[in-house]
Amino acid sequence: MSLPEALKLTYDDYAVLPEDRRYEVIDGDLFAMPSQTLFHQTVLLRLTHLLDDFVEQRDLGVVLPGPIDVVLSRYDVVQPDALYVSKERRPILGEKYVAGPPDLIIEVLLPESEIHDRVDKAGRYATFGVREMWLVDPEAKTFEVLVSTPEGFRREALYGQADTARSTVLPGLEFALKPIFERIQAGLATIDVQRPEEGTKLSAMTVPAALKLTYEDYCHLPEGQRHEIIDGEPLLTPAPSLFHQAVSDRLEELLRRFVASTSAGVMFHAPTDVVLSEYDVVQPDILVVLSERRAILAKNYVAGAPDLVVEVLSPSTETRDRTAKAKRYATFGVREMWLVDPDRKTIEVLVNTPEGFRREALYGEADTARSAILPGLEFPVAPVFRPL
Repeated sequence: MSLPEALKLTYDDYAVLPEDRRYEVIDGDLFAMPSQTLFHQTVLLRLTHLLDDFVEQRDLGVVLPGPIDVVLSRYDVVQPDALYVSKERRPILGEKYVAGPPDLIIEVLLPESEIHDRVDKAGRYATFGVREMWLVDPEAKTFEVLVSTPEGFRREALYGQADTARSTVLPGLEFALKPIFERIQAGLATIDVQRPEEGTKLSAMTVPAALKLTYEDYCHLPEGQRHEIIDGEPLLTPAPSLFHQAVSDRLEELLRRFVASTSAGVMFHAPTDVVLSEYDVVQPDILVVLSERRAILAKNYVAGAPDLVVEVLSPSTETRDRTAKAKRYATFGVREMWLVDPDRKTIEVLVNTPEGFRREALYGEADTARSAILPGLEFPVAPVFRPL
């Protein structure tokens, strides 16, 4: 049932909502999106990078992971889990949003949002010209391909875990589904409230204990909002630009390939909750947990310090990432941190010492970047910052 015109939210209304609350507007109606599980993230990551490999090798266009605003109309702003835009349709890529229907959409289903994805979103995607949609169910281990027709989406195929999936929009793209749905070997982690060691110097501006938010408070914040808690203080992270997302995605791909080929560990991207302490819950852009520390992986969050975190800087978050977040990462035992600046085209590698993070290296566009804790990981910086 469509809302009366006077009550519909528009893109202008959406644009002034509190930053980085993960909302969608469907035919003028506002929806909040639920938070993801680690398994949801893992399935999405595998699919996104598989698709990105295929598209990049053939120079077919661009693949972008969510959250990215897709403006289908004045009254429709959605955030697919991932999307593909063909090369001939690159003009729809704006600085901060996609201005029109992508060629292909991926939605990885959650119980709380399955009806929304299958009915509300699929209906609008079909109406505005999305050519192909993948509905991926991690729990049922099914992969549904929908293709656009004049009457709306039609199911092209429903694949199970033992099948090989194929795309209609991207001829030649086919892949086995069993590896997509393999569960990571996670531990049964619970929150171990860590405290800084005695003698650790903290800011004089630390929030009084009685006023601090805890992990329990964090869990009751409205779903779909990308919050962080730093020493008990709630902070919002603004929505990234498309170039920020592309840089992050390229680094994810490099790290994913390396940890997979070396069995070094597992990688996740935002939004993934990392619970450092009762009063510290953060969402790095990218994180790596080494194999010997998989026990810190719980169902819905990482319960402790990752070994490596990557923060892709935005003008509105650079100060926080370099100061408050970096200090908490160092305090709670993150071994290595990358500060990636898309505007300056630099990658700064910090390593943890008893005195806190120390700059190990600052790499520019002409350099080859290396990791301190992942021996053998090195890559040219220039391709990371290539334009969309």
